[in-house]
Amino acid sequence: GCSTCSITLMEMENNQRWAELGDQVELLRGLSQDINQEVKSQNSLLDGMGAQFGSTTQMFKSTIGKLGVMMSSGSSNHMYYLIFFVVFVFLVLYYLMSRK
Repeated sequence: GCSTCSITLMEMENNQRWAELGDQVELLRGLSQDINQEVKSQNSLLDGMGAQFGSTTQMFKSTIGKLGVMMSSGSSNHMYYLIFFVVFVFLVLYYLMSRK
């Protein structure tokens, strides 16, 4: 009689809760996959930026080395003017870029 109805009702509620839990698990699974994809994308971007910074650093080291060789090979003032001009241009560019 009534105990069978109660058990059936409890089984229906239990099945409904299992379905809700399954929906929540699927939602969390989708979110974790999206987060995983975003992390992979960001790591790829950071790796690319690291490589670019590494090559830029090497270029600056090479340029400074060449300037040092040029400075030691001749003592004329035109090299000092050239270096000051380059520094001035970089400072102006930095100022213009930082204003935006």
